[in-house]
Amino acid sequence: MRKILPVLMIFLLFLLNGCQSLGGSNKTLVNSRAVPEIKPIAPTKKNTGIINKKDVFVGKKKNTLLLKKKMNNSQSPRPKINIAESIKSRNRNNTLHTEGGVPTTSRTNPNKFLPIDYKANEINSREIWYRDTFYSRSSGCRPILESFGRITFLRSGNIILRIKTSRASQKYTFMDMTVKPVKGLTGVAGINGLKLGKNLVFEANQEIRSIGLSYIYGKKLKRCSLELGTRLSTSLRKHTRYEKLHAKAVKLARKRNQVISPILRRRETEKIAPKIIVNKYQNRTDAYNTFIRGKVTDNEGVMTVMVNGRKAGVKADGTFAARVKLAFGINRISVKAEDVNGNISEKKLAIIREEFIPEQTLADVDIPPKTRMKNPNGIAVVIGVENYQYVSDATYAYNDAEVFREYLADTLGYKKSRVKIATNSKATLAELNKLLGPNGWIARNVKAKASDVVVYFSGHGIPDAKTK
Repeated sequence: MRKILPVLMIFLLFLLNGCQSLGGSNKTLVNSRAVPEIKPIAPTKKNTGIINKKDVFVGKKKNTLLLKKKMNNSQSPRPKINIAESIKSRNRNNTLHTEGGVPTTSRTNPNKFLPIDYKANEINSREIWYRDTFYSRSSGCRPILESFGRITFLRSGNIILRIKTSRASQKYTFMDMTVKPVKGLTGVAGINGLKLGKNLVFEANQEIRSIGLSYIYGKKLKRCSLELGTRLSTSLRKHTRYEKLHAKAVKLARKRNQVISPILRRRETEKIAPKIIVNKYQNRTDAYNTFIRGKVTDNEGVMTVMVNGRKAGVKADGTFAARVKLAFGINRISVKAEDVNGNISEKKLAIIREEFIPEQTLADVDIPPKTRMKNPNGIAVVIGVENYQYVSDATYAYNDAEVFREYLADTLGYKKSRVKIATNSKATLAELNKLLGPNGWIARNVKAKASDVVVYFSGHGIPDAKTK
């Protein structure tokens, strides 16, 4: 049967050609034995010339080919594809350049994005490039993870995903973790055996696509899938595009002599306040001044130390000292320290100044009684020196001088304008000469045979070297 089919087809073709030649009035009869020969199509630029064996029947005559399917010459041939040029074009489109021509994608991996100022020695850098947020849309993750996470992009190209676990995560049992692709994940932290910690931290490269977590929920195996591929590629593409545009803007700004902020992250200032240590001190004293001593330390350096608003003396090691005057009663003292970054710390103290007066002394002290006595011509000089530089203080000398001045005015009737008082630092030799000298205040204001003259001194005394 297979041998008869080609013969029948040739015979039908012969009859068809004979009928066409007889149908025209001016056409001549063609030899019925003559069968037009169909030659193979030569290869050209438009036609590859390849003929499938299934499309060809071989007749009895030599070199006679019969096509089973007609070739449609109207269809445009497929263009030739140069694989090498296609790869170069794809790499060219995926590679982002700066104004200096430095690519921001890796030469070994064209799909890996890197900072615009990336250097070869930063291949293992742990410095932060930029940060972004991550939102988990998987309903299977809600029982164990929070919806939002934090993505940190390192300058080396690696990615760190930090996401908090939910409060109820401790009720579930962690079973397994799957990563696509496996080589995309470089490290994980926060998984303690069959339980999850407070934070899950994943470090991966830019090839990571998804991270799957399996856990037991209500005696059923549940799965949480963190889809990272699209989110990471979108974020990296946007950021590198921003860096390219920013670099272009910097270049234009330099041409116009303009100043623009750099793309590098500003260093965050240190926020740790100085530490103040105050040495032991008496919280109760009878002295009118005291010293506040201590030490200030700081990891960046101490700039100044203030005690009650005044600068204290500070050594190179942070030791400080300041003299503070005390009033009677509670004295509140503030010690403040400031470091070079402007961080301030404060320590507050309280010191009570009081004088101890024995009961016998209080009994002997006479408060001057007030009388109606008048002595308008009386004149007096009251001197009280309690503090001395080279000898011990004369306790109560200042108080005695004040009490005696009141005694002259209230009891003896002296006018207060005619009673001069000089105490402590004001009781100098020059001041005493002004009051008691030959042409002093008493000599000029005394009235002969009418004035009562009183000179009172309270303090340490020493015999005159000549008169003894």
